[in-house]
Amino acid sequence: MPYPSRLVPRSNHKYIPQPNEEELLCRWVPPNSELKDSEGNLAAEAINDKEIFTYSVNKIPDSDVDDIFIEFICEDKHKFYQKWNEGEDGYTPQDAEFTYNHDRGYFLFKIRDIQYSDTYPYPNLDGEHAYRFVVTAKHDPLISNICHFELDVDFRNLDGSQVEQKPGQRSHTRKLIQAEIRQKLIKISKFSIEEFEIDPQSD
Repeated sequence: MPYPSRLVPRSNHKYIPQPNEEELLCRWVPPNSELKDSEGNLAAEAINDKEIFTYSVNKIPDSDVDDIFIEFICEDKHKFYQKWNEGEDGYTPQDAEFTYNHDRGYFLFKIRDIQYSDTYPYPNLDGEHAYRFVVTAKHDPLISNICHFELDVDFRNLDGSQVEQKPGQRSHTRKLIQAEIRQKLIKISKFSIEEFEIDPQSD
C-alpha cells in the first residue's frame, strides 16, 4: 500500500492557526501498553506523561484513522520528524521506508475538549493558585505529515500575561499539571469516530 498522498505537504498548503474545534485528534498507543482500563475508559498507562507538553497527534480530517498505524522502519527514519516549511513540497516516503503496524492501539478526542485552561500553584504545591496553564492544539506539520499537530501547554499569569518563570522539568508543579491533563484526556477520549456525535469529515 503506497504512502497516503493526503499526508504529504504541498507547496500550496498553509499552516492552520485556528483549527476547527469540532474536528478530532488521534493518538497511537504502543502494542505493549494497555489501551482501556477495567471500566472501558482510556487507561492511564496509554498516556506517556513525559510527552504531554508536546503531545504528538494527527488531525482528522484530512488524516484518517488508518494513518495512525504508519511506522517508519528505515535507518534514517529521523528525517520524517523534520518540520515542514510553508511554500515547499514535502517528501513522499517510499514503500521500503515504512510499514503499517496494526498492533498499535489508538484513541481520539475533539479539539474543543482539550483546549482549556486551569490554575496551578507555584513554586509550592500548597501555595496560592496564582498562575494559569493553557492547553491548545497547535499545527506542527512535518515533511511527510501535513496533519501533524501537538498539544501546546503555555504558562500565564492570571491576567493573561506571560509568566517570568515556568515550572521546571522536574518540579512537582509540572508533574501536577501533567497528571491533570492526563485525567482530562482519559475523560474526553473515545476509541472510534462513530462514538462521536458529529461526522468528522464535515466542516
